[in-house]
Amino acid sequence: MSKSWFCSEEGGLDPAIKMAINIAAQMVAANNPALALAIKPVALGVKAEIDGGTDNAAMNTVFKEVVQKLVSEVTDAPTAAKINAVLGMLNIDIPAAKFPVLSNKTLQDVIDSFVSGFTAV
Repeated sequence: MSKSWFCSEEGGLDPAIKMAINIAAQMVAANNPALALAIKPVALGVKAEIDGGTDNAAMNTVFKEVVQKLVSEVTDAPTAAKINAVLGMLNIDIPAAKFPVLSNKTLQDVIDSFVSGFTAV
């Protein structure tokens, strides 16, 4: 039996963070369906690049741009609050320009959890 998206693997995210990301993605999909439709193929493209062995620094740059776009596009307060909580769990603080370098495994976990949340709605 294969592991579920929320199970922890070596070098990956804690299951609680994965579930929080999943819930945030469900909220985006429910409250901002057009945004969810626009982000999903980008997220899958980033994941494909990571799976293909693309440089970690390049992936972090793309991920940062995607996250900044997501934050700027979400306008409803509950969804924005959930996204900000998740970003805090990842030690990301956009207003303070604090954006740590995440491993490719962490980026994969974030994307898998987010895409799983989109498809749950």
